[in-house]
Amino acid sequence: MFIQTVQDKSRVNLSISRSLSDGANRLGVNKSPTLERTLRAEISQKWEEANKTKIE
Repeated sequence: MFIQTVQDKSRVNLSISRSLSDGANRLGVNKSPTLERTLRAEISQKWEEANKTKIE
């Protein structure tokens, strides 16, 4: 498992719908790691699509 340090992170500002943010807050969802997981999955999918012919 990779342990990230504070130095490995960058601060970003995002705009998301208020209802989505409120719902996440009500359910105790930590938005930062959730966004990181989602971005990693999206990047992986896009990379696989872009390199599909090279992988086969």
